[in-house]
Amino acid sequence: MFIDKYSIKAKYGNNAYISLGEYLVEAKYGYNKLWAEDSGRNLAGSMTGTLLGIFPKLILQFRALNKDELEIIAPLLDSANQTVRYYDPTKKDYVEMTTYTGDYEVLNKNIISNDSPNEGFSCSFIASKKRLWFMRTHTNEFKTEILKNGRQINGKIYHYFNYDLITENGDEIISEKNDNLILEQYDKNNNELLTEEDIYSIKIIKNGELLQSLMKQLNFEAKNDIKTGDVVNPQLGLLVNNSYEYLDYGNYIIYSKSYNAKNETWEYVCYDNMLYSMIQYTRLNVSYPITVKEYINAIAKKMGIGFANELDSFTNDNQLIYEDYFKGKNTSYRHILDKLSEITASNILINDNDELEIGYVKQTDDTIDKDYLKSVSVNFGKTFGVINKVCLLDTQNKLKYVAQDDISIEQNKLTQINITDNPIALHSHQDIICQNILNQIKDISYSINDFTTTGVCYYDFLEKFNVDINGNIYNCLLLNNEITITQGIEEVIFTDKKSNSEEEMGNYETNNLTNRELKDKYEQLENNKISNNSVINSINESEESSIIKVEKMLMIKKTTGATNNDGFLNINLNNDFVVVSATANFNTNDYGFIIPYYDYNNGNPIWKLKIENKNKQALANTQITVTVYYFKKERND
Repeated sequence: MFIDKYSIKAKYGNNAYISLGEYLVEAKYGYNKLWAEDSGRNLAGSMTGTLLGIFPKLILQFRALNKDELEIIAPLLDSANQTVRYYDPTKKDYVEMTTYTGDYEVLNKNIISNDSPNEGFSCSFIASKKRLWFMRTHTNEFKTEILKNGRQINGKIYHYFNYDLITENGDEIISEKNDNLILEQYDKNNNELLTEEDIYSIKIIKNGELLQSLMKQLNFEAKNDIKTGDVVNPQLGLLVNNSYEYLDYGNYIIYSKSYNAKNETWEYVCYDNMLYSMIQYTRLNVSYPITVKEYINAIAKKMGIGFANELDSFTNDNQLIYEDYFKGKNTSYRHILDKLSEITASNILINDNDELEIGYVKQTDDTIDKDYLKSVSVNFGKTFGVINKVCLLDTQNKLKYVAQDDISIEQNKLTQINITDNPIALHSHQDIICQNILNQIKDISYSINDFTTTGVCYYDFLEKFNVDINGNIYNCLLLNNEITITQGIEEVIFTDKKSNSEEEMGNYETNNLTNRELKDKYEQLENNKISNNSVINSINESEESSIIKVEKMLMIKKTTGATNNDGFLNINLNNDFVVVSATANFNTNDYGFIIPYYDYNNGNPIWKLKIENKNKQALANTQITVTVYYFKKERND
């Protein structure tokens, strides 16, 4: 939909977007549906089948362009791929897609110059991949029917032959040859369909958490004897308007199987293409330094699959990896993808096109109510987040860098994410990487939950949705779920807080000296001749372990005052207390650092704060309000 002159933008490579509206006289939007071979009308005249996807197509009619204008547009049209941003009326928002262009012809009736343009022409931008939508593609009628008693469901599994998975006595999942995995692409035309008469049960499992890679799992039981390494595609059908509407859950590789003699069936354990990351790391055929994006793309090639974001921008994509930090280590590509998930502030996963993809949290604005839930198991706990702090720790858990949002900490509780022993972050620009991670995940929050539904089935990993219980709205994030299909449907959804995270002030660091490496603090203490043993011991403890639980009662006070000529602010706390941390609402230009100091004022020990701007310069004679976190010393402190 063309709603203003900026409604269509396009770019190629790493170049900036070109706003196409000023060059156009007409835009035609096509939404082309691709149906599977099982689709068509049955003898009763009803349309049935599987919708493989919608492939948008923009047909753009360009006005007459002069020489300079055509030289701007031509490289875009001639590039192999483009990123197009347009307004989609179904989503009611802007979306991006990767495209290729059709052929185009430019008619010249005279010499082309800036005063004499060519004739107008048209060119098509065609989506390279199907439109990937929030939530699994379904109709509004599906959401209504899935709730009804007496609903009619139908599970089916497509089995694709000749997918070559090579195992070695169970020790290695995949063998290698010539530095690439041995993969034989399956033939979608060579398949069989397992129907409800063949299938006893289907279970689709996702177990994940923020900033980690995800490997989806499928367990099913069926009569058919299927070869290990073949690909299966489970789908759930629901009778809607006299025909079955199917949800497609993607492709899985059969990893293992066992025979159930009692039922005379086969039980299968399957995984998505992330399975190909579960191999011993060997040196990639790349040259260093290499960008994060190039490194992920190299791993995808090593796995024998595509990288969906090869042409996209994402968090820290252009940060450099300077050497092979995993050389000689007993690790897997899956472990490296976990580290890259932290760097990109994402969940690296396998998408519906069987490609490696950078996944981010998505808000669906969809709501389900108590009618979808089974009352036997409903538990909504406290809210995790909002995330407002990221700490980078080294191998010994020593604090190396902090990025935080002081305003969010002031307005909300502290929710801190720890990035531990990540060599890519530790050996690169720690400040830029940490701040970029915080910028991406900042403000994420969700209700901790554990509940069972009678089957919603269309929410996907990393999607946020609402649960309305008698008017109480719980905003949930799907990180873990299990969908079981037998004679009926049951879906278990559960989400806990992120591991390696800290919440509340009781879990705060005992030495939160913001955005400084601890060696700098030693220098500052020495320069100011601070000799109080409790302070030095506190810092020594932080050197040994940067995250120390505060078992004493942590107290909070707000102080407003003006800094002196050297940027110091007195906070009226004496030797009976230990200051743990302090925060303040800096304005955008002055955002910087707050450093607790222990000093003597006319012979009396006193705590004060050094206030610095983002350039580490003292904020002198500045009115400021600070929040101080401290505890009362015990006799042996």
